[in-house]
Amino acid sequence: MSDNWDRYYSPTSVAEMPVFYTALAVSLTNIPIIGYAIHNRDYLPIKSKNVWIVAGIGLGSTIFNVSFNILNGMMGFEGVLGYCRFWTAWMMSTLGLGLFLSPMNMRLIIYYRVFVKRRTHSYTHFTMAKFLRRYWPFFVLWMPVVVSSIVASVLPA
Repeated sequence: MSDNWDRYYSPTSVAEMPVFYTALAVSLTNIPIIGYAIHNRDYLPIKSKNVWIVAGIGLGSTIFNVSFNILNGMMGFEGVLGYCRFWTAWMMSTLGLGLFLSPMNMRLIIYYRVFVKRRTHSYTHFTMAKFLRRYWPFFVLWMPVVVSSIVASVLPA
């Protein structure tokens, strides 16, 4: 490294630990709430909120928040996982941002279908063709992140 490394690198302070644990507690609170919403997804006010898309948004934001804080050394050790390609590529990017932003954009597409085009899809029984016809934008938006994570994992360091 350079001689000016101390100017750019600051170790984790004691004040960051409560911030990390508070953010961790708030993020992990999402998981039982998502489980409750999935369990009661037939209840009409919850049913109208696209439960599976909201669950993807909540799960992705939880994974991103936890992995990003650990990646930046907020847990007390100095960014050990910041050098791990698996943690950076898969946990933060693919399962974090990819799983957070793709359902968010998918929800915007569903709002566009409902409010602008004035079309709703109500399917009486589930088939894979109907699932892919309805949620293809999610997979189109998520695939570049998955492919870039595969490429980052396969290439030598």
